[in-house]
Amino acid sequence: MIIDDIKDARDNIRLDIETYCSDVEIIGEAEGVVTGAKAIRELKPEVVFLDIQMQDGTGFDLLDIAGDINFKVIFTTASDEYAIKAFKFSAIDYLLKPIDPDELVAAIEKIKNTKVLPKENLNLLSESIKDHKSMTRLALNTLEKILIVEIKDIVRCESSVNYTTFYFADKSRLMVTKTLKGI
Repeated sequence: MIIDDIKDARDNIRLDIETYCSDVEIIGEAEGVVTGAKAIRELKPEVVFLDIQMQDGTGFDLLDIAGDINFKVIFTTASDEYAIKAFKFSAIDYLLKPIDPDELVAAIEKIKNTKVLPKENLNLLSESIKDHKSMTRLALNTLEKILIVEIKDIVRCESSVNYTTFYFADKSRLMVTKTLKGI
């Protein structure tokens, strides 16, 4: 399903999917938060290509009113560099407009192998984008899972080749699969 308030953007995504991802079927489209939430309830998509800024609200508003999120989300955005970094922290996929066909194919392949992300990850992303100066939590990717941690609980970080170990105030530690530069 494609949700974007700009018809040309929806048309472009649809054409790209039909051209480069022939195994993906578009079951519906919507042009905003209200129509998108209604279409999600009716059509029950597996994946939603979701714009962030729309005329009647944001993609996060839509996710709030959609209720249970039992579908995967690929955000489509013309957002700035900070927002892109927030997506990486939250482990949610995104495509930068205009969409690069290779990135579209990679996002589809990635999403085929992932589970629906917990609502907390979406909340973290929303919080990060709205006001990155007051961000209080961080999503950390380990080899086994994604953990949400409070930034205030991090004492220090130590990098070793392609990994970073986080040390916490409670004396615990956690190794993540990113370098300090990637965090």
